Amino acid sequence: MARSKHGSGAAPRSARTVWPPERKRVAAILRGLDRLYPEADCELHRDNPFQLLCATILSAQCTDERVNQVTPLLFAQFPTPAAMAMAAVRGSSTTSRGHAARTRRVSSALRTARPPRSSAAKPNQLSW
Repeated sequence: MARSKHGSGAAPRSARTVWPPERKRVAAILRGLDRLYPEADCELHRDNPFQLLCATILSAQCTDERVNQVTPLLFAQFPTPAAMAMAAVRGSSTTSRGHAARTRRVSSALRTARPPRSSAAKPNQLSW
């Protein structure tokens, strides 16, 4: 068997990666993380998975603290994915004033609320 550049006969890990990963393996990893970090939580404030996704987009290259200052106003203005999908960036820019690169990030968050072009689902039908 030829030696890999990693020093063993085994193939590099990336060569063995299978996507999607096996459910049992993912479940075992999640159980292990839960045991190691039972109180772990994200610092971004949110009420649902959609808000977490938007807050994560907004958090690129800025602090969670800053995102947590901006998102309550953003989510009050656009409380549902449908409301956010219908919004224009110009209408939301006052909400994120002072946020670095706000127009690009808010625009990205707003586009996230829209269904994929290949989907026939309307924004209010998405199961966030």
